[in-house]
Amino acid sequence: MNDSSTATGLVSGDPTAEKTKRPRLEERFDADLEAFLLMGDSWMGERGTLAGTIAQLEHGGPFTGVPNTDLYSDQQIGWHKTVVGLVERHRWLSAAWAMLTREERHRLTLWYHAPPAAFRSDEGFGARDKCPAVEEITKYGAAEPSKPNGLHNRKGTEARLGRAAALALWICESPNALLNACQDPNKGKHSRVISRALRAAEEAATVDHRAWRAAKDEASKPRKPSERRALLPEFRPGESEQ
Repeated sequence: MNDSSTATGLVSGDPTAEKTKRPRLEERFDADLEAFLLMGDSWMGERGTLAGTIAQLEHGGPFTGVPNTDLYSDQQIGWHKTVVGLVERHRWLSAAWAMLTREERHRLTLWYHAPPAAFRSDEGFGARDKCPAVEEITKYGAAEPSKPNGLHNRKGTEARLGRAAALALWICESPNALLNACQDPNKGKHSRVISRALRAAEEAATVDHRAWRAAKDEASKPRKPSERRALLPEFRPGESEQ
């Protein structure tokens, strides 16, 4: 069993544990946290380099010069119609994120992300995983396959566990047993295995979201424009000493 399964005092399958009501959805979801984890890098302007490389090739190679436009958009800075800029929002949420423990950050990240490809039905979006041997290409003219070697298999993790799939697989006692249960939920005690794992993941996510909301409150709120911008004194040439 992973050590993280007991990090919040929650042990799946414990018969002595006190039964509680299932946490409500709003107790284990935060729109700010979801946006921060999934889109935080793009808020700060992080982009891929492929488009820039293609643009340079189309222009005949590297060229010099300085752009005459702002490097940041109004949405990032918080001008005009944008009340709170994305950069300021990232600063505020980053301060709250840093207050959490490493285990809390890890579990919250799993809660908002899909499980690994091996535990999903799409198997990594159908990427090619095998090339024909050189001898086959030389002798038979074999073409590189357009489909993966492994056929599509039903995992059932998304259907049975939903958003909690990645976290449930992480904190459960046996990920393989849970995967087998999701593939055939009507067999034997598989439904109980799924229920225990799902409940443990939801309870852990609820506890971690309480810590996250407390950290957000402690990190105050995004600063107002007047607090973020420095108003320099008016420059008057006649009164200048230099």
